[in-house]
Amino acid sequence: MNKILIGFALLSCLVPVKTQATTTSGIFCNAGLSLRDGARITYQISGVVEYSDDGRLIGEPNLLMTIRRREGNGREKLLRSQEQLSSFENDAPDADYSSLPFSGRFRAAPNNGNGIYHLGSADYGIYMRLLPRESGPEIQIVHYLSRSRFVRSAAFPCSFEGE
Repeated sequence: MNKILIGFALLSCLVPVKTQATTTSGIFCNAGLSLRDGARITYQISGVVEYSDDGRLIGEPNLLMTIRRREGNGREKLLRSQEQLSSFENDAPDADYSSLPFSGRFRAAPNNGNGIYHLGSADYGIYMRLLPRESGPEIQIVHYLSRSRFVRSAAFPCSFEGE
């Protein structure tokens, strides 16, 4: 029995075990878009994410969103303050994620909502897609102003705490 255990112990030392390094960090993202009436909406996202050494998100990040609207005359109004973003894939597992009007690489496949988050308290829908990139994650925002009218931001980079 001892020979079997020693043999197994020696064999287990020879078998390489690949482990994946992970990092937990604070993340900060800012996005903005202009409306037809001259106003500008800014979105600030902050939170904590865990990501692998190849830049992929692991698990569900804890993300908060603050939204401000600046009128053409410079007056600013706080629309949302530090509201929790939720995983849209978890909240709507049967949704057709490709129906959300993200653009380019942010466009989702019908059955893959990975990286799509939303504000559940929004009247018509506020969605954010967070994608990993070699240079760091990027976001795009889709904000429904009514049932049929939406605005979409360009891609905006995020930074990690300490960058």
